[in-house]
Amino acid sequence: MKAALLPYIKGLARNLAPKNVRANVVSPAAFSSRRDVGHDAAEESRPLPSSAQSPSHRRMATPEEVANAVVFLASPRASFLSGNNLICDGAMTQRVQF
Repeated sequence: MKAALLPYIKGLARNLAPKNVRANVVSPAAFSSRRDVGHDAAEESRPLPSSAQSPSHRRMATPEEVANAVVFLASPRASFLSGNNLICDGAMTQRVQF
């Protein structure tokens, strides 16, 4: 799905640029959504499996951290960003974007 979505967004961004409309994608890694009332606080600090850990923080992202990336792209501070894929994964992926 993502292989089709990224070129689509790039084309959409180019077609809508004359109308001052931006199109971007946020690619989040896995994130923790532990929001259950009464969950065990010790569970929050328990180490995650290495496949779910971000090398930069040794934890998964929070929903708020992913939302911050979305809010930034929608803000006037990102007014010249369009057709981009913002990878929000704490350096988890090893690929390089060209």
